[in-house]
Amino acid sequence: QLADQIHIPANTLVVFNSLNWQRDAVIETDLFENPKLTDLTTNQDVPFQVLYEKQHFLHVRFLARNLPAVGYKCFGIAYGKEPAAKALRSTESTVENQFYRIKIDETSGALSSLYDKQLQKELVDSRSPYRFGQYLYVTGGDGDTRIINPYPSLHPAQLDVHPASHGKLLGVETLPWGQSIRMSSSSLNTPDIETEILLFNDQKKIQFRYKVHKTYTTAKE
Repeated sequence: QLADQIHIPANTLVVFNSLNWQRDAVIETDLFENPKLTDLTTNQDVPFQVLYEKQHFLHVRFLARNLPAVGYKCFGIAYGKEPAAKALRSTESTVENQFYRIKIDETSGALSSLYDKQLQKELVDSRSPYRFGQYLYVTGGDGDTRIINPYPSLHPAQLDVHPASHGKLLGVETLPWGQSIRMSSSSLNTPDIETEILLFNDQKKIQFRYKVHKTYTTAKE
């Protein structure tokens, strides 16, 4: 209903920002083949990343910059004959920008190091038995046992932690606005874990994104 009140040309994508401060946001949407995105505020082309394509559709992602506080921005969509340029991809285990240097632990599908260049400080606890951002699947707690403290009359539960393993680095893509690190791993009752880490060129920010395929179970977890 809000979009219907905005006077915009056809094939326009409206991106809303419900927060009360201006910000950038990573947006995903579906488009036809050979698309072109234009920021209608600046009339500049907006680069995008093709996440996957299927049956003449593209699922793309782009960075919507300077979304107004409690407002919106419009992006024009056009279609041509030339396909979008593909992002550069590598398999380097160390990735960095002006803010961070990241070391990938491929086996766990997570990070072994996250170094803050401005603070000159390592943010990962190397003494931990787990890697930073590693998926953990926990079993146990059967019977009359307690997992949290409010039930002191029950015996503590016996819990077993199953860290993700059998990891693989799928690739590091260099994007116009940052870098995307993709990994896969698996764990007990979780045959497929997809981890993506996003670094931004001009923002001191890291995003961790997970897609988890779980096997159904009636046991406690």
